[in-house]
Amino acid sequence: MLPPGEVRAPFRVQFHASKLNVARLDQQLPDTGHFKLQVTSTSGNGNADLNYTNGQTEVHLSPPPGTYRLQLLWVDNITGRTDAIEPATAQVQVVGR
Repeated sequence: MLPPGEVRAPFRVQFHASKLNVARLDQQLPDTGHFKLQVTSTSGNGNADLNYTNGQTEVHLSPPPGTYRLQLLWVDNITGRTDAIEPATAQVQVVGR
């Protein structure tokens, strides 16, 4: 979940975890996973892959102004696969700090 419209950094991104078994990667429990957020700048500010292996379900981001594509992936903690659930994708326009 993202705030609506244009945002100022830092802003919060919440990961929807309903009916998912979120756990730390190092626990290696079956049927659990963690989130990975891919941030892609569409305005030339660079990219980032943020892997939340400690079971986080939200993050505060503080990128420079620009437009970004966010893709949230669910990563299986045993297999590392990301195809069990369709990724969630959103676009955000950061206008300043």
